[in-house]
Amino acid sequence: MRLFAYVYNNSAWSEKELRPVAIGAEINCSIKTAANTYVFTMNDAVQTMPRLSTTATAQGCQLNPYFGGDEPAPHDVHIWIKSL
Repeated sequence: MRLFAYVYNNSAWSEKELRPVAIGAEINCSIKTAANTYVFTMNDAVQTMPRLSTTATAQGCQLNPYFGGDEPAPHDVHIWIKSL
C-alpha cells in the first residue's frame, strides 16, 4: 500500500508520497501546522507541503484519510484518528 500526504490550497489538490506501507504493518502518523507549512510524519519519514491558510487556527475543513482507486480493498482497513 502507498501512503500519501495531500492538501487542498485554493481549491487545488497537491500530493506527495510518504512511503510504501506493508499490509498488516502498524504505523504512526501525524500532521502538524507551521506558519506556512504542513508537516506530515509517518514513523521516520517527514514530508512538508505548503500551507496557504496562515491563520493561528486552521480554517477550512479537515480531510479524513482517503482510500482511493477503482478497486475495493482486498481486506479490512482500520484507521484510528486522534485529534489533539
